[in-house]
Amino acid sequence: MRAHIPGYGTLMVPALAFFIAALACTDFDRLVGLTGEQAAGDQTPAARPEEGRAAEVSRVVPGLAGFFYDTAGNVVVAVKGGGGATVTRARLQPLFQQELARSRRRHPAADIIVQGAQYTFFELRNWRDRLEARHVLTIPGVAWLDLDEVANRVAVGLEAAGDPGAVRALGRAAGVPAEALDIERTTPYVAQSTLQDQFRPIQGGIQIQRVSGTSRATCTLGFAALWNNQQVFLTAGHCSPNLMGTDSVAQFQPLAPLTAAESAATTAIGREISRYSAACGNSRCAHSDAAIYGVMPAQTWGLGRIAHPGSGCLPGPCSPVILNVSGYWVIDMTRESFVVNDLVSKIGSATGWSQGSVSRTCVDVSPTHGVTYQCQMFANYGANDGDSGSPIVLDIQGGTDSTVTLGGIHSGKSGSNSVFSPWSGIVQDYGSLVVVPQVQDTARPPIPPLPNLPADSTYTVEGPNYPRSQLLYYRNIVRISFDDSTSGLTIRNLLARYNGTIIGGIAGPADPEYFIAVPDPGATFQALDSLVNQLSREHGVRWAAQVYYRTPGKIYWRHGRTGLLPRTRRARCWQSGRHWLGDARLATTDRYVPKSV
Repeated sequence: MRAHIPGYGTLMVPALAFFIAALACTDFDRLVGLTGEQAAGDQTPAARPEEGRAAEVSRVVPGLAGFFYDTAGNVVVAVKGGGGATVTRARLQPLFQQELARSRRRHPAADIIVQGAQYTFFELRNWRDRLEARHVLTIPGVAWLDLDEVANRVAVGLEAAGDPGAVRALGRAAGVPAEALDIERTTPYVAQSTLQDQFRPIQGGIQIQRVSGTSRATCTLGFAALWNNQQVFLTAGHCSPNLMGTDSVAQFQPLAPLTAAESAATTAIGREISRYSAACGNSRCAHSDAAIYGVMPAQTWGLGRIAHPGSGCLPGPCSPVILNVSGYWVIDMTRESFVVNDLVSKIGSATGWSQGSVSRTCVDVSPTHGVTYQCQMFANYGANDGDSGSPIVLDIQGGTDSTVTLGGIHSGKSGSNSVFSPWSGIVQDYGSLVVVPQVQDTARPPIPPLPNLPADSTYTVEGPNYPRSQLLYYRNIVRISFDDSTSGLTIRNLLARYNGTIIGGIAGPADPEYFIAVPDPGATFQALDSLVNQLSREHGVRWAAQVYYRTPGKIYWRHGRTGLLPRTRRARCWQSGRHWLGDARLATTDRYVPKSV
């Protein structure tokens, strides 16, 4: 959606059901029939999530044409016929509290302004959808299609060589009034692909490359994510040879290998595993120019990290380009909808950090014949070749705040506009993606006061050279003591890798230990011993040992003077028929040695 009035923009934000429910009991009940009749299609659910807010508000304020920000941050609400005396600022304020609050962060005096319009949102949406259903984007020279709430028109971007008569003829056939159709001259959509150092863990904003014949094709890594519990990263879909299909192309970071020697010394960071597209008439369509790459096993991966350039420019690119990095931001939320004049930032490996304002929302783009990206966003930030796939972020506060909002990924340019795929479109194509890191609990898991060992001997194995009646170990329970410096996160990660569950413990002053239930390693003592040895070699583990179920002696040997062994040799003991003696001073070696009395 395009702002012909400078500084104005379409407002598309998530629904606020609470305010709509509240307004159902206000004077807005009398607004039904405000324009003499409700727009045809008024009860049709919005087909595009990005337009759901406008459709929902239109049902509360029949005759709504759209809403957007002006250059002073005011929320401009356009109503067919002007709305009359019943549509007032005071009555609209409860409905637009979220939009006002967002704008007042930058414009404290922002308010609501009501203005007249010729067509309703539902009328414009219906006409736009009719043109798309008749394949307007396949007419030679047509670059994009937009519902332009600010101009209150359906807008078509047409290249200089394109025939406006063909567009208008299709409009007439689709029942679009001639005065409701704007044709704007533009240049062809151009996909863009040219911090450039090595980064591990891999993160958003850094340079990636693939091999293209005898040369390198450069893009920018968008962001890391979890997709169906798999570690992945996303970049622009056109960064692979197959524009609308999966081709398993490999991406490298920072440089793709071109020689045999480089290939032997270079490992890919990921391969393309999914590029969504679907048939739409005689074209292939997607809601985003995005593809998913599976991370190679040897690579380290940083969920939620976006490289933080030292500085940036508005609208950019900076001259000279600034690519130095001063750390990284962490994604703490995502943004699904945008408003004309929303401030967004692009972090690209070719031109660094550029800022600009959204200039159109929910534009259908045709980058090449037979391909359509639906509901893309236009903005005026600077970008160049090599920036394709760049993360689009918002809400950069500066100072000690290291968090950002993820808004999408950069795709290309159309005329003077940069084009990006919004988060909402990426999610429509690929479903659930986790990009916000969970807050990690770094405290150690609490140690239970007792071992809490089971009496069942099903999962036990006899010790070497002893019959079952004398010496048994639990096969599926081990004891582990960790180094004093081992963090709770390290302990939890170890438990997760071994599918271990803490069932008991000894919280003594020295060598506190956990009793951990694990999957049965096998029916032999050798299998148990192999597991214990493997655990002993894990980072942060002081020692690991088997757990006795039954021992052959009833009296246990203790250190002659103190009753304690050195702490690296301590262990708890059991006697036949009693699993736990409960005396913290009783000890044998970690591997039980019978002592005659």
